[in-house]
Amino acid sequence: MLTLKEYNTKLSRLKSTRKLTRTMRMISANKLHKAQDAQKRAVEYAKPLERMAGVVSDSELARHPLSEVRGRVKQVVILVITSDRGLCGAFNNNLNRQVAQWIGTQSGGHEHIRLSFCGKRGLVYFKNRGNVLKHYEGIMARANFTATVKVSKELQEMFLAGKCDEVHIAYNVFKNVMQRTPVIEKLLPLNISAGTEGHGAKKAAPILEPDQAELWSSMVPQLVDLRLYTALLNSMLSEHSARMISMESATNNTEKLIDRYTILRNQARQAAITSELSEIVAGAEALK
Repeated sequence: MLTLKEYNTKLSRLKSTRKLTRTMRMISANKLHKAQDAQKRAVEYAKPLERMAGVVSDSELARHPLSEVRGRVKQVVILVITSDRGLCGAFNNNLNRQVAQWIGTQSGGHEHIRLSFCGKRGLVYFKNRGNVLKHYEGIMARANFTATVKVSKELQEMFLAGKCDEVHIAYNVFKNVMQRTPVIEKLLPLNISAGTEGHGAKKAAPILEPDQAELWSSMVPQLVDLRLYTALLNSMLSEHSARMISMESATNNTEKLIDRYTILRNQARQAAITSELSEIVAGAEALK
């Protein structure tokens, strides 16, 4: 049994831990709300653009090198989007394991599968397991659209230069605070029909200015940027929700330990008082 002083030390440390986990939960909740607002604005901009792209892509003239499907896929790049920090449950591990499983099943059909990373946790996991191409450091700390465009441009340049035949993105799709799903999606070559809705009924050719070829050449890179940005926002939402749940669970567990050690501390204090009283009574009896 611990002494009264040791119990007090443990309780002091547990209360400090509870304060820390509560603070981290509040910070994650605040960041979650901000990321939700950013995702809402991105979706409001992306949906009309993809509907417009669906109309333009109906024409045979509307072709772009970023939409070109290669005959044989030899070189594949996967952009793995994880967090920079831990303390968010199985958020990173679930995605990393799915990417490793995907590589295992697809490696026979491709000559080279290389990995790029947004987030340190993916890099740490695959550092000695896969062919690491690049780590975009600090992207998850400031996942704004400007930083996303820089990553997107590099991936587009690699695809256009023939350094890779396909680009995939691996990230967690945010469904709600309690649920997130790791997915691997193809980013390049861009598939417009997968991201559009309702344009199939538009049979009449639209009047466009500038012409279709020029409009298409400016729209496709924007669509790639937006899809990558949406994936980053989904990953941020998933990370903050996972950390919020994890910190709430840690706070509850800490409170249970505080209650337990408070009872044990009180018992130890009562035992010490009883022992002192017994010694006093024994001493008094010895003086008679």
